[in-house]
Amino acid sequence: VKLGTETGEAAKIHQTGQDGTIVIDGKSYKNLTSNKVTVAGVTYNLLAAGTSTVTVSQDTDAIVKNVKQFVEDYNKLLDSMNTKINEKATSGYEPLTKTEKSAMKDTEITAWETKAKSGLLYHDSILRDITSKMREALSTPVSSVTSSYNSAAALGITSSTDQGHITLDETKLRKALAADPSCVYKVFASSTDD
Repeated sequence: VKLGTETGEAAKIHQTGQDGTIVIDGKSYKNLTSNKVTVAGVTYNLLAAGTSTVTVSQDTDAIVKNVKQFVEDYNKLLDSMNTKINEKATSGYEPLTKTEKSAMKDTEITAWETKAKSGLLYHDSILRDITSKMREALSTPVSSVTSSYNSAAALGITSSTDQGHITLDETKLRKALAADPSCVYKVFASSTDD
């Protein structure tokens, strides 16, 4: 058979598909069985062989919103813990017996047990230590972060009251995000012991 002389089905060349390989930021991803691959939260749709440049930018407003939510949640948690630390016991409310509970309504039992449990964590050393470490964590640099934005305080999250509430300087956070776009992730996801 001479090449190029056959027509129809015999002239077609058949080749079985092979698993793909791509390189993103110098790292190879092999044995791809789909034309989609997700790396570091970015999904790539592979349409043709070749080289492409992809630019990914972060949504700064979403990051600021999430950090604001963190500050709000932190303050709520701290308030809850401080309430328990400072809550004194209500005297005269011993745990109920089964007989006493059977003579009471559910709402009365709940109210009684709430009063009986009050003050259980009054000046609790473990809770006080946790709140202290929470405050300390804001200013402690994360050793694995090489940027000058290596702590929550450097990102604009600082203590604002003597109870340990925190506030966010949004301007400082946006400046940090412009200078080192991954700084927030590094501070919140890295270990101070690295």
